[in-house]
Amino acid sequence: MLKLLRYEIKESSKYFIYTIVGNVLASLILAFTLGSINKAAQANKFVNNTIAGIMFLAAFTLFIAAYVGFIFMMITSYRKDLYSDSAYLKFSLPVSGWTFLNAKMLLLMFWSFIMATVTIVVNIVVYLIIFPEIITEILNNLNMNYVPSLIIYGLLIVLSFIQGIILLYTCITFVKAYFKNSKKGYIWFLFYVGFNIFWSIINTLLEKLAPYYLTLGDKVGIEKIPYYNTLDYLYGATSSVYPGAMNYNIATLVIYFVVCIGMYVFTAYMLEKKVDI
Repeated sequence: MLKLLRYEIKESSKYFIYTIVGNVLASLILAFTLGSINKAAQANKFVNNTIAGIMFLAAFTLFIAAYVGFIFMMITSYRKDLYSDSAYLKFSLPVSGWTFLNAKMLLLMFWSFIMATVTIVVNIVVYLIIFPEIITEILNNLNMNYVPSLIIYGLLIVLSFIQGIILLYTCITFVKAYFKNSKKGYIWFLFYVGFNIFWSIINTLLEKLAPYYLTLGDKVGIEKIPYYNTLDYLYGATSSVYPGAMNYNIATLVIYFVVCIGMYVFTAYMLEKKVDI
């Protein structure tokens, strides 16, 4: 699998680097625009709102383009190997479904890690240069009680991202395996939308039947929240136990995690038994 992964990284680098560069440029434009506005305000100088607005719009557009491009490249890379002559034919040994899927997921995590790391480092360096006093104040006033919640929150974001990609890969593979007449397989998107609608219904039922939430704030805890109050508690509204917290339904987290594992196994099975890769 390492041989396949090295090949994938080499082939995809020319595309994914563009998205990383776009994200970095967006961060730089936003940071320098904020820095210019801050300097002008401190010097009591006129701030051209039109130019500032254009710069903010350019940064926002680049952020969106980089994110959409990243998702598009992931989907395109996966579909290309299912609907065209796979580059894996260059290798002497056949590729199993598990090897193919694991290589794709590791590739995704590799580029996601690179993109996130580069973006974070660039932003830290730039903002330390432009707003050193603000960064220093933030660090001095950082409440360490929030660290466990921030770590869990970050892990939940990563998990949610991986789950979303697994769903994408499952839908694309399902169409390839069971809809032989679909030459391009674009109807995978209908299955993707349909599953999300179905899951939103299941999510609502789970919130009604099991209203227990993981609460993240200055403390990490578990709280029972009646369904009719869910919208008030969901993102930072007043919690009776942990004010200003974010809340995640525990049953939803657990069941969706199990469902994603099932989808991953099912996708590997389809690639192994139903799809010629």
